[in-house]
Amino acid sequence: MLSLSTCWRAKSGLSGTDIVDLFRSRGFREMEVEYRLNMAQVNEIERAVEVGKIRVTSLHNYVPRIPGEGLATDGGDRFLLSSLVESERTEAVRKTCRTLEWAERLGAGAVVLHLGRVEGRVSQRPLLDLFRAGHGASDEADNIRRDLIERRAREAGPYVAQVMESIRDIEKRAADMGLRIGLENRYYYRQIPSPDELKMFLSETNPDVVGYWHDVGHGKVMEALGLRGNLEHLEQCGDRLIGIHFHDITGVDDHSAPGTGEFDFEVLRPWLRPDVLRVMELHPRVTEEEVVRGREYLESSAFV
Repeated sequence: MLSLSTCWRAKSGLSGTDIVDLFRSRGFREMEVEYRLNMAQVNEIERAVEVGKIRVTSLHNYVPRIPGEGLATDGGDRFLLSSLVESERTEAVRKTCRTLEWAERLGAGAVVLHLGRVEGRVSQRPLLDLFRAGHGASDEADNIRRDLIERRAREAGPYVAQVMESIRDIEKRAADMGLRIGLENRYYYRQIPSPDELKMFLSETNPDVVGYWHDVGHGKVMEALGLRGNLEHLEQCGDRLIGIHFHDITGVDDHSAPGTGEFDFEVLRPWLRPDVLRVMELHPRVTEEEVVRGREYLESSAFV
């Protein structure tokens, strides 16, 4: 079965009930609940679950959205599991455990985690701008790439250690609740985990609890920018894959409906075991008709 992430309509002004009805009208009976939903919306989705209108397969940390909490923007990075300030790291763990509690209430089997980042002053955004302007192979782009790679390698250690502590804390709670946690690859190079970091995290954790969650667009962006291979996380850790975010990508702009961009979904087939959760994670710009065509594309190609 294929789930649809609520990120597609989380900030549309629709109630939780209306989101469920919309998803059902577009052929979905399963959803991923993610961090843009507020408490009222999540409560209404819970009632829809209780009466059998929808099934929740996964949650994307942090759920629900509490205005004013954490960082300036509500989102999956508003609390940092990588923070070097211990009180901030433990707060991120505590908020993640709140998401686990909601996953249990909603009957979900997994929670997707953003693990944080290696802080630094070198930004990926100029490299994205150069790529979009057709200068991704320029000397300027090469210098930015080199700086990103070298600085991350030099500065990552303390942040990675904090993430490992956070995962251990969360793993214990998830195991007690019978939940799985998926460590997601990210869009920005300074974000955690790299393929080697992911391999280390998984080697230190229970495979029945902690696994890998692959975002197809994020991997492709890393390749397009010349920072790492599209499938490196899967090649190293695909045996621990528990879920996947499907969407399409053109250049470095992702979260379009599958079948409307440049991504070759066939490269994913070796890792798409029957037990891997499949979720379409789409930008709000995607139309209702494109959502349906994306679902039909994945279904007709036997990716779900």
